[in-house]
Amino acid sequence: MAIADASNEYRLSASNDSANANALIAVIGGDDKTSRRLAARLHTLAPPDWGSQTFAAFDDAVANTHPPVALLALVCSEGDRFDTATLIQRIEKAGNVPLVVVGPEMRLPPRGACIRAGVCQRIDTDEEADLIDARLLRALDVAIDRRRLAEFEQQGERARARLDGGMLVGATPDFARLIGAESSEAINGQALGSWLSKGDAARLAAAQTRLDDPQRPTGRGVILRRASAGATHPLSAHLYTGADRSQWLSLAPIEATSVPMLGASPTADARMALHRHLASISRWSDTGRLRGLVFVAIDGVPALQQQFGLASTDELLEEISLFLIDNLADSDRCFRFAVGEFVLSVERGAPAEIPAIAEALVRAIGDTEFGTHQRSVHVTASVSSIMLGADSASNDRRLQQLVDTGYRLRDTGGDAFRECEGDPLADAQAGSDAWRARLEQALASDRFRLAFQTVTSLAGDHRRYYDVLLRYVDDHDGMIMPGNFLPTAEQAGLMPEIDRWVARRAARVIAEQAARDVELALFVKLSAATLEDGATFTQWLAADETMATIDPQQIVFCVRETDARSHVAATRRLASELDRLGYRFALTHFGESSSHAAMLENLELSFVKLAPAFARQLAEQNSEDARLQRVVDFAREHRIPLIAEHIEDAASMARLWQAGVNYVQGHFIQEPDPAALQHGETIG
Repeated sequence: MAIADASNEYRLSASNDSANANALIAVIGGDDKTSRRLAARLHTLAPPDWGSQTFAAFDDAVANTHPPVALLALVCSEGDRFDTATLIQRIEKAGNVPLVVVGPEMRLPPRGACIRAGVCQRIDTDEEADLIDARLLRALDVAIDRRRLAEFEQQGERARARLDGGMLVGATPDFARLIGAESSEAINGQALGSWLSKGDAARLAAAQTRLDDPQRPTGRGVILRRASAGATHPLSAHLYTGADRSQWLSLAPIEATSVPMLGASPTADARMALHRHLASISRWSDTGRLRGLVFVAIDGVPALQQQFGLASTDELLEEISLFLIDNLADSDRCFRFAVGEFVLSVERGAPAEIPAIAEALVRAIGDTEFGTHQRSVHVTASVSSIMLGADSASNDRRLQQLVDTGYRLRDTGGDAFRECEGDPLADAQAGSDAWRARLEQALASDRFRLAFQTVTSLAGDHRRYYDVLLRYVDDHDGMIMPGNFLPTAEQAGLMPEIDRWVARRAARVIAEQAARDVELALFVKLSAATLEDGATFTQWLAADETMATIDPQQIVFCVRETDARSHVAATRRLASELDRLGYRFALTHFGESSSHAAMLENLELSFVKLAPAFARQLAEQNSEDARLQRVVDFAREHRIPLIAEHIEDAASMARLWQAGVNYVQGHFIQEPDPAALQHGETIG
């Protein structure tokens, strides 16, 4: 058991004191050794005013802690095993409380299943103690944020003001604080609209007009966002008519889980909620209405970030998410998918109505002016739509098809709509032997293809570097993206074999190009499954005849940072063994989690590929993030080149070079090219 013992015995006994009235952390697992150690560790890491308790029953933990529990830790004891269905039931009982699952690797559901179910953190008790602590701290961060929002909402009950002809009268101090003013005196007598974004001022005016209808409703909900910089959350406003017919406004920050919009939450949380939503619905609703998905990708987000900066662009995109909500029905939902990207779950009476919504959104977004009174902008969007499958099993794959279609629209100019046809492969393959057979046949008969994307030096290095990307070729010679088949390959245990196929094919390309006097190096990705059994992979490398025909320095094997964090010891062993064999090693998507330079220590690294969001922060000319600078300084000191991916404009390249980045790649520089391998042509 790698969970560190608490050094203070008093902490250990106090953590199990059922009379602890201040406990905000509940550990469900009884009185076994693992549960007691986990309770002690959480108690040590938690804020000073937080305590922890252990419980044998899940329901008791949810109901009996006081104040209401802020974090649930579910321990899989010896002899137990958590299946996905049980886990989903527990999460539903937990409600909005973050849930951590803890236990031996083989007794827990797969990490992907945990994410889709909504687990906050999945902790393997055999991991190293510092990694377990890091996961616990991230879970505590979520719990602290939720607790802070709950306190804000309580304060929001006192955030009230009266509106007299659009002017604020009698605003309370809590109202002033939430709207961003120094005091209530500073805003009383001023127009509320001057404190709101342009779109929200119009939204408020529309709500006021609806209040004046003959039915005289008692209240009308509306979402507002303050115009001043630094707002961390949009505001939930309730507008109602008082007994004297005057209009009153109450405010509270929006907690992302309480409204059908996750734009204010971290992208990972929003995607997790989206996958949970897709797992619970199908084409037909309970009322017999049809369900579908609409993907909205705002065009030119990098250009907006360059023009307005990251913070102002985030506020602009938040306003666009509120605009999307205004165009949806009560039964619809809106999820933030990535920066400037949203997935809408919509429910309508006829199939034609869903693409009609999507097509109307393209026009509505282009016709709307977003921003504040001081700075506004018109944007366009690439929008796609798809009907959900007959059952929930295929919906994640339909989502991938939807998003891929939106990306293709954006790459070809944007400001357009396209309806996706149903994907029969996606419907047929979910959990079926038929799709697994297709992948096995692809390995045997070379039905896979590789595509290449240039990795360009910013410092005059003339060596040729290319990123290797995998594609599956269907029966119509269509290229299917890896997101459509790799999850099935992972479930079927085929990833190690696929990794070896890619490495061997990459070696053949290197040899073919060497025959044409072209020297190049290829970045080849390795899956988590290969990382877990690195010894088998390196033994294969040393014995394979095709791999022996090339200079091993011409292949850079890459592991995703999140996989490396989950398998720290295995990553170190693999990096060391690859170095012994002469191959190079790199981390990719660095900065996707709470990364720091210490992660790079004790690894034999030839390159570090930065996560897109991490690179965007570096590209900000005035970025003062000490964490970013430590990574750059560490890389420079140890002569580890940094690579920025997903580059979409020339200005970013210049700023990244100034920030210390050595190489870049992205669609702006070169689209992935499968033809070079397919026809054996000279690359470059």
